[in-house]
Amino acid sequence: MGHFSDRDERGRVRAYRKTHPYVGVREVATRLHRSPGAVASWCKGEKAAAHRSGRRPVLTQEQLVYARARMRGKHGVSAKGIAPTLGVHRTTVQRALLRDKKVDDYIFLKRRRQGMLKGTDVTRRFAFANKHSGGYMWRDEGGREHTVPWERVVFSDATIFTSQIEFRRGRDAPGTWDTAGQHEAPEPYVAHSACKVVAYGIITHKGVGPELVPCTGTTGMKSSHYDKKNKRYHVGLCGAEYAQEVLPRLVQQAKDIMDDGSGKSWVFMHDADRKHKAGEVYLDQEGVRYMHDWGAKLTEMNPIENVWAMIAYQKDKRLDECRNVKGLLNVLHEEWVKLNNTNKARKAHASVKDRLVALSKAAGGRTKY
Repeated sequence: MGHFSDRDERGRVRAYRKTHPYVGVREVATRLHRSPGAVASWCKGEKAAAHRSGRRPVLTQEQLVYARARMRGKHGVSAKGIAPTLGVHRTTVQRALLRDKKVDDYIFLKRRRQGMLKGTDVTRRFAFANKHSGGYMWRDEGGREHTVPWERVVFSDATIFTSQIEFRRGRDAPGTWDTAGQHEAPEPYVAHSACKVVAYGIITHKGVGPELVPCTGTTGMKSSHYDKKNKRYHVGLCGAEYAQEVLPRLVQQAKDIMDDGSGKSWVFMHDADRKHKAGEVYLDQEGVRYMHDWGAKLTEMNPIENVWAMIAYQKDKRLDECRNVKGLLNVLHEEWVKLNNTNKARKAHASVKDRLVALSKAAGGRTKY
């Protein structure tokens, strides 16, 4: 006797029976909400019967590609309109597309966990690690190569901090159990609106900069730069604001730290964001050397990302003080300054060379950092 099902369900049943040989057929059928006869037939290798309409219950890969192309877009055709063309039932088209979507979602989530690296990204990361493993190398106008140690590189980046409060459900909220086995009632939440802060910062071999630089995107801060194309003020941070207001403060902080009278040159790093390109004119005017080839997929090579994680971890312990933007900024500045009293930021900056070595060993793939 045949049983209508799809290939994935039959495969799951067989795999479950292999890993749990001592579980009976009736128990497996109960867990999967199927009849024991269907489960027994699948385990014996019986194929599922065709649909009662007599048409093929599975689409080929060519038919699946055709169906996805016809149904995509605003004026796409429905599954009911495509089914007669393919010679199958409309339910078959819907199930095939749903199964294909599950596969696409699985591949997307797997790639996102790996950083969504493409083949070209891996190649560029590998080339960057091999070129600058001994220090940042650059060429002057005469074509001569110069190498700056990574200790003389100033890293910068931005991040977003939010004040998020976990809202309890009141009396019905589940409590917690301590190590002694005692049940504790849930604590009442502090009701206040969430806010966010967008801030830039720098990190050097001596630690982090003296202060964070908040910018547009922070709750309550509006841009003073007009967008002529959309005929309105910029909603978020734009290139003009970065070049005129944010970057000068970052460069001044870097000069105060790196111009120590030793006469050694230093390099300013910011990634290939479009807003950062607008600041290159200012850097050229100030005579500051900066990186040209830092790629967008070199996130884990930047030690300031570890600093952001440290700040966020400490901030989450003081959420009761982040009732508004002012309180959140005060907490962030305090935790930012505290990093210079410890060795964590300096250790993060000193690990850049080890990061590039690990990147080279991984041939451009993801590293532990």
